[in-house]
Amino acid sequence: LQRDRAALDRYLGQLRATSPKNAPHRFKTREDRLAYYLNAYNAFMLAAVRDHCPVSDVNAAYKFGGLFWRVGFALGDEVVSLSQLESELISEVKGDDAAVRFAVVKGAKGSANLPTAAFEGATLRAQLDALEQQVLRDVGLVQPAGAVLKLSQMFDWYTVDFGLDPLAWVRKRAPDIVGAAQTVEYMPFDWSLNGTCQ
Repeated sequence: LQRDRAALDRYLGQLRATSPKNAPHRFKTREDRLAYYLNAYNAFMLAAVRDHCPVSDVNAAYKFGGLFWRVGFALGDEVVSLSQLESELISEVKGDDAAVRFAVVKGAKGSANLPTAAFEGATLRAQLDALEQQVLRDVGLVQPAGAVLKLSQMFDWYTVDFGLDPLAWVRKRAPDIVGAAQTVEYMPFDWSLNGTCQ
């Protein structure tokens, strides 16, 4: 991204020009709007890391995790932070779909891997289902350990999505992962950069 800035910058320009708010006729379904916002978040995160290199920890790029709330990005007719994009715009259209939390990639090892294809409204459900299964089988995020199921701290942060009993949430989607687990422990979120940036 540092060697060839053109493709990402062109996409950032498209996000600046068109959004669900200034061109609602282009985003007719909830899935269209959600796919747009998820792609925007991930593109903004890539741009933020690229533009702040060298950085080894995204949460330390600014004091107090400021990368997420101090840096503004043009989205249609407004400027938003990563925090606003996630907590307001994405939350507004995500419904009760907890898998959306995995699609918001924070550029850190504690996040799910960035998908290799952009989200699209028409295929969003299948893409989120596949991402959910990928996360549940990622030992960095979900670790069966006998009577204990170790989960990423994300499950604790977003109880509004995963519920007060995340063990039940995981059991419903991947009973083989839960096995004999009766309790949950949360693993600290790893804010170190998921990749290299020099």
